[in-house]
Amino acid sequence: MLSSELPATTEILREPWIDELTPDTWLDRQRLARALTAHGFPIAPATLQRKAAIRRGPPYRTFSRRVSYRWGAALAWAKGEAKEIHTVDG
Repeated sequence: MLSSELPATTEILREPWIDELTPDTWLDRQRLARALTAHGFPIAPATLQRKAAIRRGPPYRTFSRRVSYRWGAALAWAKGEAKEIHTVDG
């Protein structure tokens, strides 16, 4: 199979539950990373953990040692973090 025939990364990682997310859905770090990646914001769970440690990631709540993220807030954070690339026509 040629690389041009391969599905996009977001198609490979798309899971049925991702399409059923509502803004108030709470996700653990693993699922949040998969959902953000499927929506075009590739990020690893370890990166979310590092961002949380330095208070630069999406808002979250903890219970005991578990971390949960609200989908709507996390997606808004990702959209705010995305940077537009500007090119100069030459």
